[in-house]
Amino acid sequence: MASQQKNSILFDRIVNAMAVLAGLLMMLTLFLVCGDVGTKLVIGRSLPWVAEIVEYCLLWLTFLGTTWVLKQNAHIRMDMVVDRLNLRHQSLLNIVTSFLGAMVCLMIAWHSARVTWQHVQTGYKLLTFMTVPAALINFIIPIGFLLLTIQFVRRGHGFFKRFVDLNR
Repeated sequence: MASQQKNSILFDRIVNAMAVLAGLLMMLTLFLVCGDVGTKLVIGRSLPWVAEIVEYCLLWLTFLGTTWVLKQNAHIRMDMVVDRLNLRHQSLLNIVTSFLGAMVCLMIAWHSARVTWQHVQTGYKLLTFMTVPAALINFIIPIGFLLLTIQFVRRGHGFFKRFVDLNR
């Protein structure tokens, strides 16, 4: 039990650190876009690499922040129907949706990890201004989906415990 609690604390710390990193990337994105607009106004042209870095930041901050959003239950929900259900049925519905979410995220994590590994093996580079290795940019996708899988399982487990308690 103590090991499980330590793993849970470690997972929460990783998720929180990733959310902080997502926030920092959001600030970097803000500064880059504002700087690019300022450059356009002052010298009449944009910096060609800014748009590319902003795209990468948006990809990364999405996958760095999604697990934290799910953990906080701060995602968009269709609660018009759910709120009309009693607590037992709400828990049951949340168990089902959590484990469906976990299965989908696990499949995407697996396939995106395979594609990323292929990019590592082949040395595939993105044909953009900066010509960076695709694996360097895209490896956050399987990591993000794997963490989402774990959080969905944790969420489902929490609802399962609630469901059991409500049926006693």
